[in-house]
Amino acid sequence: LDLGKLKNETIRAIKYVVEKYPTQSVIIVGHSMGGSIATKCFDQVLKQNQGEKWASHIKGLFIIDVVEGSAMDALPHMEAIVK
Repeated sequence: LDLGKLKNETIRAIKYVVEKYPTQSVIIVGHSMGGSIATKCFDQVLKQNQGEKWASHIKGLFIIDVVEGSAMDALPHMEAIVK
C-alpha cells in the first residue's frame, strides 16, 4: 500500500472537482485509513499549494474513526494540521 500514491491521486481528484465545479467549496472527508490520507492531503495543500487558486476551494476537513495502522501514524500531527 503506497500512501504517497493514494495522497497524490486524491489531490488530483480534488483538482478535477474544482475545475469541473469552480463555484463550489470542497470539504475533504476520510474514514479510517482514509482519514489519514485526507489529513495528509489537507496538510500538503496547506503547505505546498496554498497560493494556487484551486486550493482556496477547500473549506474543511472531517476525519472519522481513524484508528488503524497508518492512520495512527498521522494522529500526532492532526492537531497541528487542523489548527
